[in-house]
Amino acid sequence: MKLSKKIQILIIHGLLFNILNATPPPVFTNLPSTSAQPEGLRIRINPPVQQRYTDGAPIVLYMPGGFQGEGLDERETGLTEQGFIEIRFNLPGNGENRDLSGGGPYDYRGVSSLIALRDIIQFANGSITDINGNTLSDLVSPASPQSDNVGLIGWSMGGSTNICVAGRWGHVFQLAWIVNWESPVGDGMPQAECGAKLEGILRPNTMELNPAYDPANGSWDLSTLAYDPQIQIPILENTREHVTGGLFFDMNQDAQMDMSIDYIPYPLVFEMSDGLKAYYSERLREKANQETLFPATLPPHIPTPAENRQFWAIRNGAYWIDSTIIKLPGLMFIIVANDTDHVQRAPDHPHVVLQYEGFVNAGCRFVRLNPDRSYVESLLGHENPRAADNPAFMTLDRTDMKSVVEPVDANNRDDIGYSLTAAAAACELADRTQFSDLRDQIHELITCAEELNPPIPKAINLMNYPNPFNSQTTILFELTEPDEITMDIINLKGQTVERIIQTRMPEGKHKLSWEASKYPTGLYICRIIKENQLQSRKLIYIR
Repeated sequence: MKLSKKIQILIIHGLLFNILNATPPPVFTNLPSTSAQPEGLRIRINPPVQQRYTDGAPIVLYMPGGFQGEGLDERETGLTEQGFIEIRFNLPGNGENRDLSGGGPYDYRGVSSLIALRDIIQFANGSITDINGNTLSDLVSPASPQSDNVGLIGWSMGGSTNICVAGRWGHVFQLAWIVNWESPVGDGMPQAECGAKLEGILRPNTMELNPAYDPANGSWDLSTLAYDPQIQIPILENTREHVTGGLFFDMNQDAQMDMSIDYIPYPLVFEMSDGLKAYYSERLREKANQETLFPATLPPHIPTPAENRQFWAIRNGAYWIDSTIIKLPGLMFIIVANDTDHVQRAPDHPHVVLQYEGFVNAGCRFVRLNPDRSYVESLLGHENPRAADNPAFMTLDRTDMKSVVEPVDANNRDDIGYSLTAAAAACELADRTQFSDLRDQIHELITCAEELNPPIPKAINLMNYPNPFNSQTTILFELTEPDEITMDIINLKGQTVERIIQTRMPEGKHKLSWEASKYPTGLYICRIIKENQLQSRKLIYIR
């Protein structure tokens, strides 16, 4: 049954309301990369609502957490409203549907994933273009990207990826800062080997603190490590499948697995080219090899020590901290940690201590645990005296970590959640980069109010009629002074289908026409850009 024009219009309005009200609209494109042939890397660019600084907008890239590769829809932080250009992306071989997928196979944060992030950082620097030859500056105009104020936010495992990329390739790109949120950097940290969050099916009887680990000094007693051929180990993020046979800590040393006493350190289980493989920490894998705990003929899911080392060498950021600072001596770093970690439950937060002390000892020029309270309160919109407020380069005490991590509800009063803390850290580091401010402690925003809230340009008054239209519509706009003008018609995939005009125009009212008969019916966005302003309008084309 053919729908009436009125019904078509109502459906379009209802389904696409959020897209139409996004100002400015996101830009989708693909980047060429050897890791994602032939399609390239799929990325989404969110231009800033307004530039954070008079001379440009800092750039933030988000590395998704876990071991999944989809990052286009990572959690919102509100940083475009704080004047940032955001870049979100899918790692090679990932995407919810064909239109949002990139090329290449996925390798669980292996070399291809690292190359992808390297290439996207270079795009943010302006040193490479997308598949159409556009630079980031071309795609976010009239905003001015600050290629020397580029930073990364790593959610969970994404933080380890950030460090691995910076340590490997920091000499080929510019990177000003990194914010890592509760990132499990270090041997055994992705598996929460020191103490795990209880998770129903995956860890139904696991203790929150591994009795073989001493949180007072970060030491291990591996003398109780044993092997049970009957232990069932779930596949990560797929608890319906498992491999059988694995390690456990035999706390009463009776050679039998007892879920009420003993501790199971779950490895990461992935489907590799030669079948399922279970990757333990190097600490446990080497101990098991020394004590010949595994059967003489290795179970097919247990990698050799060399294979295990190779797997972690490109996934454990702890190996790359020193190299990161050698290659990026101007880098600044904030590790964000909450009172109750989302995975790791050892009370000394060993992954946090490892990153913090690692960057301090490597000579990083600015290292801090959690952002300055003034930035958290600025984003919250009210005071919060319970929020952490640690000076940079403070000495950490494993026995007193609770006093320096973010209280679990310190940034939750307005139901904003932990992403606010990461956003506050990004704002602080971008401001420190912009104003070369390396003070250990501050008590107010570095950025002045005039910088955060530049004057709003006079409206372009973009209009069109008729709307909806059949085949042709007239587009009206007004200039208060002569200016360079670019007007594009964009589809809902973010693709430019037609450039209407790109020229210098005099002040006054202007009228143009768009003939749409050669395009499919549906909803389009007319975007007009002049030197310091962007304005969009929805165009509804029906027959």
